[in-house]
Amino acid sequence: MDKATYQIPAGTYKQVGDDKKFWFYASVGSGGMVTWNSFLSDAPHALAVPKAGPPTELCVIAGMGSKVCYTTGYQRKTVMSAQAQSFQQTLLYNGRVGNKINIGYREFGNDMARPAYNNEVEYDLSESSTISYKGAQLEVIDANNNGITYRVLRSFP
Repeated sequence: MDKATYQIPAGTYKQVGDDKKFWFYASVGSGGMVTWNSFLSDAPHALAVPKAGPPTELCVIAGMGSKVCYTTGYQRKTVMSAQAQSFQQTLLYNGRVGNKINIGYREFGNDMARPAYNNEVEYDLSESSTISYKGAQLEVIDANNNGITYRVLRSFP
């Protein structure tokens, strides 16, 4: 196969797996998708980078397990990502009355609120400036009806 058949645009690509030798990434990223000359090569299924050695080789995994590798420079980074298909837990600040603050709790799964898992809780700040819910723990620094300033002591498990 001609190495010039695949064009890999610069961008961020999501890791989709790994094995003993390679990390595998989706063939569509923030810069676009890997393109190819369909007359000379199979459609790309994934990108692969070797786990060992310096980041200089980038491979396109195509149909029937074929692999075409390029010598190039790239940077492999770990970034945080919130995905619609993931499970999320959220605390919502609903305001203050006297020394009490109201915090709402919501769980989201597959980008949809789960009504059975919505809850509202009141905390009395005259007793403690530390609040906890479902394993998360916050220190309330300041709270009024316009907003809250806090420090995360422990996130959700």
